[in-house]
Amino acid sequence: MAPRPQEPERVDFVFHVYVDPLFGDDDHAFELNPGNPNDLDLATFRAWPTVQRPRPLDRRGDFNPSNNPEVLANAAFAISGFLQHAPYSFRTLSGAHGALEYVYRVFDDPNAPAGSPLLPYTSTRQGLRRVTHVVIQCMPGLYGPRNPNLPITEPEIDPRTGLPWNGEKFPIELGGRWVGNSQEQLIDDRVSIQGTSALDTIFDGRGSDTTLPLSWRSSDIFRVHGLPRPASNAITSHGQAFIDGVTIRGARSLNQNLNEHGAGIHIVGNGSKVGISVTNCFFIDNVAGIVLDAFGLSENGAPRWGQHEPQLVNNTFFGNQLGIWCGQLTLDTPPAQGVHANVHSPLVINNLFFGNVSAFEGIRNNDLLVGRVDDAVLPTPTDFNAWSVGGASTGYQPLDPNWDPATNPQVSIGLAAPPVPPAPRVNLAGVANLFVRDALFGATGADVSPHDLRLSPFVSTAPTMPPGNMSPLMRNPLLGMGVSAANVIVPGPPWALSNVSGTGFDLAPGLPPDVEEAPIHGWDFDCEGFGNSRLQARSGGSPVPYGAVDIGADQCGDLILAGYADSTRLVAACLPWNGQPSHDRLYYLDQPGATSRPRPDSSFVFDLLTPVAWYANASAPPAILPAPFASLTYYTAGVSNSVRGPNWLFPDLGPFPRNLACDFSPHLLWDPHSFWNQHFSAFIVGFATDPFASNPYYHSPWPNPFAFGPHFPDNAALFHNRDRDPGTGFPLFVPHGDATWPFFRRQQTWVDQSHINPPGSAFFPSADDQFLVSPGGQFGPFGPCGTTYSTGPWGLNDACPDVVPALQVDIGLRANLEVPRSRSSTNVNSNMQTVLILPNGGAACGLLLRSGGAAAPRSSGLSLAGSLNLPIEFGSEVEFERFLWLLNVSSGTARGGAR
Repeated sequence: MAPRPQEPERVDFVFHVYVDPLFGDDDHAFELNPGNPNDLDLATFRAWPTVQRPRPLDRRGDFNPSNNPEVLANAAFAISGFLQHAPYSFRTLSGAHGALEYVYRVFDDPNAPAGSPLLPYTSTRQGLRRVTHVVIQCMPGLYGPRNPNLPITEPEIDPRTGLPWNGEKFPIELGGRWVGNSQEQLIDDRVSIQGTSALDTIFDGRGSDTTLPLSWRSSDIFRVHGLPRPASNAITSHGQAFIDGVTIRGARSLNQNLNEHGAGIHIVGNGSKVGISVTNCFFIDNVAGIVLDAFGLSENGAPRWGQHEPQLVNNTFFGNQLGIWCGQLTLDTPPAQGVHANVHSPLVINNLFFGNVSAFEGIRNNDLLVGRVDDAVLPTPTDFNAWSVGGASTGYQPLDPNWDPATNPQVSIGLAAPPVPPAPRVNLAGVANLFVRDALFGATGADVSPHDLRLSPFVSTAPTMPPGNMSPLMRNPLLGMGVSAANVIVPGPPWALSNVSGTGFDLAPGLPPDVEEAPIHGWDFDCEGFGNSRLQARSGGSPVPYGAVDIGADQCGDLILAGYADSTRLVAACLPWNGQPSHDRLYYLDQPGATSRPRPDSSFVFDLLTPVAWYANASAPPAILPAPFASLTYYTAGVSNSVRGPNWLFPDLGPFPRNLACDFSPHLLWDPHSFWNQHFSAFIVGFATDPFASNPYYHSPWPNPFAFGPHFPDNAALFHNRDRDPGTGFPLFVPHGDATWPFFRRQQTWVDQSHINPPGSAFFPSADDQFLVSPGGQFGPFGPCGTTYSTGPWGLNDACPDVVPALQVDIGLRANLEVPRSRSSTNVNSNMQTVLILPNGGAACGLLLRSGGAAAPRSSGLSLAGSLNLPIEFGSEVEFERFLWLLNVSSGTARGGAR
């Protein structure tokens, strides 16, 4: 086959930054990530003062000439492409050395005029390359304030989950730095927040948590500020930014402070327009989920109001006082103008409002009504949202909403006779059992997973309280009832999809389609994240005229795995804290009364050599690192102790995140992050794999190769590289694509998917198992269950226990599940499900094997492979070799052929 033409390297890039509330560390990430020579704190490494610190978009040879990829004779060491990631994970977004402060400082141009936008940022190296957008990837865990009365060395553990609070300080300001109560400079409007999954990336203001002092509970969780521009400049701020795939909850009105309103996302005008996209998010237990605030400023002696045009698409609002509020909440000063009527024009489509006091207030009818789809005018403008008729008002409320029930006991919100809103796409009045959480509660009588707001495939009008049932049974009315635009047209109005007010977009809500090879927008994946396509319909549905998208944050798929512990995607045979029920049972959710449903295929990644339980690693930060690093760290440096595991091979590399092999790690495809421990042990006989070595590097402090082999511990997947021929697998002119480790030679390394992928998964469009990588087999069965399952009256496989066995080893095991194309009735891959299984959950739980829901003495003959149906060679090099084989055979298909 003739070589394909060489594809040029990109000029414009998206730069990815990572936050890990469990294993991140602000000080170390600030020290180790790419730097800025104009910033004293970001100029050099403290650990290696003689080693040049890389900058964003640097080549490998820019900061380590001895590893110069342009030297053909040096191909054994070559890493090519441009550094596109800040791989060391921060712990917070808002800390003094958190991810946002890092972004502000690493891209700060001291020569730019004051008030200039942060991005685009142009590299100072030879050749034009620019960072045009930043995406901060937020990994699973609890983002929220911690009790200030606790010692800094003592994590505060949430009793519902067993996870520590990361110490986030709210509100998280998107738009610029703040000093005290005044804004120093508004400098960014192209920085986006991407959650791993709304099921387990949780931003919680803890406004109702009485265990936390009142002054430390939070009100507004996100504040989005418009860039101050004169009226002659009509550019919309944050028009190329998004918040996607997170849960925002617990924002309450506190201390009667006028600036503490209880808003999950508070969009503040500052006399300008804000056009941020908010997609695939859960809003739970807030005073208001999203507030559009027409806060104004004085211009030439007259007030000018913020007139926002955000894209609010495919979100679920549940248990809030109100979902969306439009008007002016914050008084402008000077001069105080009083409350101003709604001047906003949001695009509000495919949103689900359920269980709120009021769905929305102040939104105009034309903002809800879609008038154009795929560049064609609809015969009748249509509202594509879902709520209960009578549970919303589009009339402008001329007073502040009922932020504080203590001083305003009135329950209802709105005008005495508000205007009548349009008819919703789906009227939810009388609908029950709408979510997965409802089916679990109805079947078990326990609030098993109160955070699981994914759509139940079947609903009813019966109550959720047992002995309620699913009769009369009906297909979930939200499936396929949303609207999506499919056609690419010339950018700019008239949009491919727009409401009657004229607010819309061309292709999808989020970043422009050409900023990255991978799509980065609200219609790539749903609230479950990687492997869960947003626009892929559930099988068995009738065609709908406006696309396959469901209403709400979840796209209901054919495979639904449920039973997770609160605010997580994990199950455990027993939990290491008191007063919480066991989450040792995995459920499949399907049509009630189904029989002989095949169990899904699965693949596994686990950290068998970890000497302590997963929870001990997640909640107990070591505190033994010497200066110049902080005394408390969530990183490891290869020191052997009860928390960190065995000595690491290369301790001189310094601290690195201590994610276990089974944990989400701060890397996108094609980085095989769960297999790095195989790398570091492959060249020295007698060294065991290190379960913490699941994170890569982009810099080496050594100028020469190790004595035992010419290998630098760098990760080519962090360097954007497409300067090679995907058809032949060989470089064209220089050894671009060659990594420092022979296993990853000649691999293309640009971002292929924009979401964090679970360990042991990848994206292979032509493969039968689209996302599964490592060897595996049929998932389960556990206990006496068979190779198929049947469902009871609530759609759960409750005819057989499927209880996860309580094994004696303290491990964490990542299981990825999928029904392959060959067994799918619709000839498409079902949505992938990922779960972290803690077979023991900690020594405090005891060594019990649960069977049929009852505790029984432990069986001495129980084996890991037998209980979890693992292949006999699992955990050996076979798994790693198959992964490498898949990378090699799929590179042309996944990268070249699919585009």
